[in-house]
Amino acid sequence: MTHFGIICPAATGHLNPMTTLGYELQRRGHRVTVLGIEDAQPKVLAAGLEFQVIGKSDFPKGATKDLFTQLGNLSGFKVLQYTIKWITKAAKMSLRDAPEAIKAVGIGV
Repeated sequence: MTHFGIICPAATGHLNPMTTLGYELQRRGHRVTVLGIEDAQPKVLAAGLEFQVIGKSDFPKGATKDLFTQLGNLSGFKVLQYTIKWITKAAKMSLRDAPEAIKAVGIGV
């Protein structure tokens, strides 16, 4: 049995396929932990997978809703700028926090 880790954004379009993949890996006898911001936790747990929060200070609960609300109020080039800023912040957080979280939960062991 392998312990797999999945890291993906908290948006439904990302979580749906990743939790489906995780569920299938689990069905095949593997352990699966999803690492993500707090907003992803309910969907991950509903899929029957383990969850490890990362980026709690950068992306508190409700951050995803705030992102989409802000995007809905923007248009044109400002949408692209805001999205790039968000993705950059999320990437930095993942690179900073994920390695320690991976060790903490024993992914790959």
